[in-house]
Amino acid sequence: MSAARQGYAQARVQARFATRAAPHDFSVIDASRSVAHLHEALRHGPFAPFVANAGVAPDADAFEAGLRWTWRDACAEVARWHAPAWTPAFVVFRAHADLGSLALLRANTSIPAWLRNDNFLGPIAHSEADARLALLQERYGREIARAFAANEPLAAVWKAAWRRSWPGPALSVARQLDKVAALHADNSVTDASQLSSNTARLERLFRRTAGTPVAGFAHLGLVALTLQRIRGGHAALLVVAAEASWR
Repeated sequence: MSAARQGYAQARVQARFATRAAPHDFSVIDASRSVAHLHEALRHGPFAPFVANAGVAPDADAFEAGLRWTWRDACAEVARWHAPAWTPAFVVFRAHADLGSLALLRANTSIPAWLRNDNFLGPIAHSEADARLALLQERYGREIARAFAANEPLAAVWKAAWRRSWPGPALSVARQLDKVAALHADNSVTDASQLSSNTARLERLFRRTAGTPVAGFAHLGLVALTLQRIRGGHAALLVVAAEASWR
């Protein structure tokens, strides 16, 4: 990657990093007492870009679908800032968020309505055989599509596929990318202290790797963690509302 192109990419991710939510901003999620109140709070301040696709209706599936699109849009945006040689790596990195959905789809049990209705995942759910394989390859890359068809563990394949998608970075850069992968693979945690710890580690990686593509992936790791915090708060309020309706 040329120094000029990487400099441009760093300037763009640095601008996003500067507007990230601070630790005290997350109190808005913890303090919300209803889904409607949470949606109103999220539409203002640092979380507004994260829920722009999620709408304001209390429909859980629609909200989740919107968060998934926020993730995909963020990955596509950061990929555009970097040299085309890194595009496959961003495609595979983006795929991690959908591995659980793909495993559910591959199980051939009753496919939930939210998956069938998802604009990105739905076409895969409705397709079969060669058409499904082609869609998987287009959306997630050749190796994940092959692993899906071969019934191989998707998480392990994802990590190996991501490593192979790197366009020959220096060893020092590859080591830092491995650290991002480990933290990103751990982004399903819900424990608040672990989320805070992972966030702090990704922030340090971002600063330490400024001027390399690692910073772009560290930024996306932080996006994923913020979406996880939003998703967790939203899900908790839905449970509270459901329990109240049963009383």
